[in-house]
Amino acid sequence: MKFKAFCGNVWQKMVNICKTELPTKHSEFKTIVLKCLSLAVLLFVSLITEYAVYATLCLAGVYICTEKSARRVYYMFFLLPFLNILRYVKLFESTFFGSSFYLSIFLWCLVLAILGTQLLLDWIAKRKKINWFFTIMCGVLAVYFALPFGPFDFTNFGAIYVTLAIVFILYYYAEELDFKELILLFFVAVVLGAIFGLFRPLFGRAEAIIPYFDDIVQRFSGVSNDPNYFSGDILMLLAGLSILYLTNKINYLFYPAVFVLSTFGIMSASKMFFLTYAVFMLCLVGYIMLKNWFKKGFFKCLAIFVSFLLAAGIAFPWIAGIFSRIDATQSTIVNEGYVSVPSEYEGEKSPSIQQGTEGEYVETVYVFRNNFLTGISTGRSNIWLGYLEKSFDSVVHALFGHGVGAPFLLVDNGANVRYRAEHNTFVQMIYRIGLVGMLLIALTAFAAIDRKKFKGVKLFNFALVIILFFLFMSLCNMLSYRTSMYLTLVALSLCFRDEEKIVEETQQIEVKSSAKKKMEKTNESV
Repeated sequence: MKFKAFCGNVWQKMVNICKTELPTKHSEFKTIVLKCLSLAVLLFVSLITEYAVYATLCLAGVYICTEKSARRVYYMFFLLPFLNILRYVKLFESTFFGSSFYLSIFLWCLVLAILGTQLLLDWIAKRKKINWFFTIMCGVLAVYFALPFGPFDFTNFGAIYVTLAIVFILYYYAEELDFKELILLFFVAVVLGAIFGLFRPLFGRAEAIIPYFDDIVQRFSGVSNDPNYFSGDILMLLAGLSILYLTNKINYLFYPAVFVLSTFGIMSASKMFFLTYAVFMLCLVGYIMLKNWFKKGFFKCLAIFVSFLLAAGIAFPWIAGIFSRIDATQSTIVNEGYVSVPSEYEGEKSPSIQQGTEGEYVETVYVFRNNFLTGISTGRSNIWLGYLEKSFDSVVHALFGHGVGAPFLLVDNGANVRYRAEHNTFVQMIYRIGLVGMLLIALTAFAAIDRKKFKGVKLFNFALVIILFFLFMSLCNMLSYRTSMYLTLVALSLCFRDEEKIVEETQQIEVKSSAKKKMEKTNESV
């Protein structure tokens, strides 16, 4: 009986914590979550049969059309971790789009069409004030991306224009979006996607659409097609949840969230995740200790540390695997080697280097420029050097780039040579749009800043900015509309405040001001 009563008390405390910490700004958010969970059921069935993909798209389309505010974009945030499920269907294999086409683009076009029309009506009715600087800069970027600096690529151009459109529309409807709601919804989506990934060996279609990464250890990626992007979502969530935690929007729920996200992040066996995670969590713990050393800071940091230890205990094989991956990378590094390379490869998209092929391919000695960064960065530093050399091979290319649709280059990673992506968003931008394009993007970002809201920014508000910088340093994000969602979260986080604390500080200031005035009147009368 005592055990039963104990369990009942624990359950009641958990219910009370959820009732206290889960409520958000908008009452209809609960309805949106329930609708997203109904999509999750269809997404799980999509691991078994592709016909469920069509049902998911149709139901999501209905939800988007029937939503009354800009919060219809919440459904797209929820679907972000499931892009790989909404990608491979036989219907598109023989079409112009190909089997690698993300079907969620149709939903984004639907969202943009509805919100774009609504924005135009709001401008006409003067319900929305036009930020001419920001609007003009977006128009300039749209024209600049279309300039013929390089070859046309449907996928690349489609991705960058959808990204620009999302950023433009959500800028004007940011006030209808809530940072806490987006983070909580994204958390549910990422965790569900990770759980779905555990079912990969059980279903034939799941095995076909979710890649298998066997690199010393089997790298886990949920239902994503890349463990690095999977761990990138986790890092953004950790930063977002930390902001909610430091502003007292969530408290006790933060620790199990850290445990779950840390476990799946470690299972990705991503060196980028380990490095970014270590730096971020040390900064978070240090910040808490400095701010709350004489209060609850020690116990908060202890709870975070215990959450990490539990995650590390469960995912210990992957921790050992990450160090094995570093050793394996170092052992494959060579100074020079014989490889077969195309005699004229510039502008082509060959799948990889073929050994011992005659005719188009010629055997040559390739000298690898390896240094202490090569192994640590998994050869990324070599790749960056290759792209930077190509970017600055002429003044025109340095200023304007090789074009949004420029092909991948033949570069080395310290061990072999083949066509590779840039593996760095900043390098990707320099190579494709040049220094002028980067300047235009910087001006557009500056135009979007609301100086009044930005005035009260705190140090912890930059948590997502720091994470995004690390992601940009190791991944290609320029041609992915995932970036537009990341940027939305960053923008909302920079304006996110602890409203109760602000009210309390304002009241204290008013009380002090009132007391000061009374003292002045008393002194005058005396």
